[in-house]
Amino acid sequence: MPERRLGGSGVRARVGLLSATQASSTGTQPRSRKMSASSQRSRFTSSIDCFLAGGATILTCDTPCARHSGGIYLRALTSQNQMKLIGTSDLGVVRSFRTTKRAKFQRFAVQLMRNRHGNDPNWLGVDFGTSNSAAAYMSAGDVVHVELEEGRETIPTALFFDLYEKQVLTGRRANQALLDGAEGRYMRSLKSVLGTSLMKEQRILLGRRTDFSEVITEFLRQLKARAENFADRTFDHVVAGRPVFFHRVDADRNRRAELDLEACYHKAGFKEVRFMYEPEAAALESARDYKKGSVGLVVDIGGGTSDFTLFEAKDQGVRIIASNGVRVGGTDFDRQISYDHFMPLLGRGASLTRQFAEGTIQAPAHIFSELATWEKIPFLYDGKTIQLAKGMERDAVDRPAFTRLVKVLERRLGHDLAFEAERTKIARNEGSNHSTVDLSLIEPGLQTQLTEEGFENSLLRFGEEIADAIQETLDAGGVEARRVEAVVSVGGSSSMKIVTDAIQSGLPNVAVQQGDVFTSIVEGLAIASQAT
Repeated sequence: MPERRLGGSGVRARVGLLSATQASSTGTQPRSRKMSASSQRSRFTSSIDCFLAGGATILTCDTPCARHSGGIYLRALTSQNQMKLIGTSDLGVVRSFRTTKRAKFQRFAVQLMRNRHGNDPNWLGVDFGTSNSAAAYMSAGDVVHVELEEGRETIPTALFFDLYEKQVLTGRRANQALLDGAEGRYMRSLKSVLGTSLMKEQRILLGRRTDFSEVITEFLRQLKARAENFADRTFDHVVAGRPVFFHRVDADRNRRAELDLEACYHKAGFKEVRFMYEPEAAALESARDYKKGSVGLVVDIGGGTSDFTLFEAKDQGVRIIASNGVRVGGTDFDRQISYDHFMPLLGRGASLTRQFAEGTIQAPAHIFSELATWEKIPFLYDGKTIQLAKGMERDAVDRPAFTRLVKVLERRLGHDLAFEAERTKIARNEGSNHSTVDLSLIEPGLQTQLTEEGFENSLLRFGEEIADAIQETLDAGGVEARRVEAVVSVGGSSSMKIVTDAIQSGLPNVAVQQGDVFTSIVEGLAIASQAT
């Protein structure tokens, strides 16, 4: 798909057609539903069994059929010479044979399923997110969501290296281990590190030096294993979602980020990796909801980035008009809440006495900024940082605040504070009027006040960035606001008031359709996998 860069804004305009029908064996938009591998085999075998009465011949065509993922078009010829579609195969040319014996048909069906899901290319769509991840694949024209945790189609993008049990926990088990106070190292917001120097920084984890590349690889390896266990097949190929820009203002870092992520996918066991912009995947998934020619805008507010795609609905699939992105997401909201309203209780902005001169200086801000940033928290628990905090406690005009800072670092409570900021954000967005935030996890009775005005002021600049990015996307596509008929809102932070306000400021007369917050993107990735 050709791509052109427009001006200096960094917006990408893409000209091309993403067709859902290439992905569907029915020629219609794929449906989304769960289907276990065993039920697929059962249905497949039953389809063959229905031809046993008068004898049947299994026929194939020798050339790949585009409507069947490049596989073999398999039909049964009944004794009445009626052609019936019973499935497809990636095996290659399957020789025709005639039988009325049930056992032989069943052996053929099972072998065919193994060949379809065995050594030949099998594609998995993966939405590796800053806060949450998901996986899905296509089966018989349907999008099948992988159950990555019991009863759940998403998994928190988090790991906990348990020092006592000598094991690596992922997802909600990792979160729970942290909250339970287990001894170990917790890591989250891994995607934000891609392309940065932090990728190569090493820490001792479970007795050996490990960098972020290995940490991300471990998460993807476990996700792949769970998908294969769920689907009862091997996934060697992946269509991986990525933001339009990992790093918008630094082209080299943006390129390194994709190379970093690609390397992690390969080390996790995928032979082929193809990337797709996440909002374009969401546009492909939503195409079935719009009539031909209508113009829509995807607004994807994820954990680490905000991405936008302007698209036109076609008979089958969508035409991508322009895509854009900014490095603003839900974890930025968490960080700003923590930095503005929690960190002052730990000494941010407080004064320190000068050691070799009169007067005071302000406590260095970087330690508080990093303590409020998900991906940087693990690097603060070293002896050097703790000694810095103790030095500030010694020189502080107001010592109690810095005593709390030392306690947070020594007891490794940084992520607990980040979770509290996240919970505060969610509660506010759901309409909570409580202005008191309980921080007794640091000190009994410790509280802070967060008014509605204070909350909005902390997040104001992010809303402005999102509004500007939406307008840039429209300008890049040469589309006036009045032509946009619908906005598809996806991503974990898409329902935030600052987001809906940003959309309304630029598109005041357009209805906002809330997509499936956590799975719209991965559905589109699964659909796109069938066009590879």
